[in-house]
Amino acid sequence: MHCPMFVNFKARVIFPSSLVGATLSAALPVIGAVLAVIGVVIMLVGFLSGLLSNDPPSDPVKTYIESTGRSLISSFSNAPDSQLTYIVSPSSAIPGNVISFIIEGANNSSSDVTITSITISMLSGDSDSCLFSEIEDYALAGDNDPGKANSRHVYVTLSSNVGGSLPFRTRLESDVRTYYQYNLQVGGTKNESEGMLHALVLKPAERFKAVWISTVRSGKTGRVDVVERVKTDMFHAQLSITR
Repeated sequence: MHCPMFVNFKARVIFPSSLVGATLSAALPVIGAVLAVIGVVIMLVGFLSGLLSNDPPSDPVKTYIESTGRSLISSFSNAPDSQLTYIVSPSSAIPGNVISFIIEGANNSSSDVTITSITISMLSGDSDSCLFSEIEDYALAGDNDPGKANSRHVYVTLSSNVGGSLPFRTRLESDVRTYYQYNLQVGGTKNESEGMLHALVLKPAERFKAVWISTVRSGKTGRVDVVERVKTDMFHAQLSITR
């Protein structure tokens, strides 16, 4: 009796190389796109994680203000009041009219007041910030000058020991507008041999007046600034005129 014979063999499936290449060619773009998306997601996750978990860098300016600036400012004392009491009259004016503005400084204290110098500043010209509209220069007149009441004149009066000086004006420009700042210097009278004012000394209840005559410019509020200099200290007062 014959036994059947079994033949052991292995089957091999052979794929054509062209088929493998085509499959890889089709898969690579998809894989690249997926990897790009994964990279973007990882980058966003890392950015958000760092943004939420880490404190922002400190601002050196803010740090200085908090640690040093506030304590420094709190130690400053309030600016002292001026030595004299100042008023302006009239305190309102109609634009277009020629007005004599009187700035008066009075010693309302019970003792003598000595001031190194006083500067009274105002603006004139083509700007809404100007009190006056004149472009032409102003002239300083003496208290006994008969023409002192004319427009564009300035003079100091009321006390025999008070003198004035009007330096060259300062030209200012804003866009196409031109205007000027005038700084009237008030002090003690000059000696004949000297060209500068002395310190002003006012006894109790004494006062002086500085008078400006000019055409009022249109606008809301005009201002006159007064700065006192007493040795190394300075005191400021601001007077307002409604128009």
